[in-house]
Amino acid sequence: MTNPPNGQHAQESFPVSGPVDILAFIPHSLGFVPQESLVLMTMDSSRLGATLRLDLPAAGLDYSEFAARVTELLRSDRTANGVLMAMYTDRKWSKPGVPPYRKLVNQLGRQLADAGLPLRDGWLVSESAWREYFCTDSSCCPWPGRPLSQIGDSTLSAEMVFRGSAYASSLDEAVAQDLPPVWEDSGEQMMQQTRYTRRLRGRWCRRAQFA
Repeated sequence: MTNPPNGQHAQESFPVSGPVDILAFIPHSLGFVPQESLVLMTMDSSRLGATLRLDLPAAGLDYSEFAARVTELLRSDRTANGVLMAMYTDRKWSKPGVPPYRKLVNQLGRQLADAGLPLRDGWLVSESAWREYFCTDSSCCPWPGRPLSQIGDSTLSAEMVFRGSAYASSLDEAVAQDLPPVWEDSGEQMMQQTRYTRRLRGRWCRRAQFA
């Protein structure tokens, strides 16, 4: 697998032996743990390509339009011949054969297959467990799922931590880490705000200002 996480070089390889390694890789790749999200990864044989994360759509949304837009984005990876899916949601899953967002995934699967990018496999991750999305056989895919500790204890997880990779617990936390520190001196802040407002007045739409 050669898709680089945050802070890693583009062609660095990582060992993958199963789903837990892929699920362990996702937050390192994104920089945070997804929540109520659909994560799609293009693949070509043993190589992972692009990673796409989207908020899960509302129930009343037109899934066909959503699937079409996602498919178009994933088709930009010209060497890919399939897609892996990881769904992060706490929506209730009561029966093995009736997973959350089944209509969305079915619609997406059809459009991806038509584009030559069939869904190869998929998993669902909740706050308490992970399980195979498409498997209904409880003898190989235990119900209601496998412990999340398997992801944290995976070989790839240990490898990533050893290499110094880390991630935030949520998107909000990741964004907050990138924000500048709070300016505690309110008087100085107001003075600087007035100064820059005066400098920019009447120039908001000029080409040089945007540059």
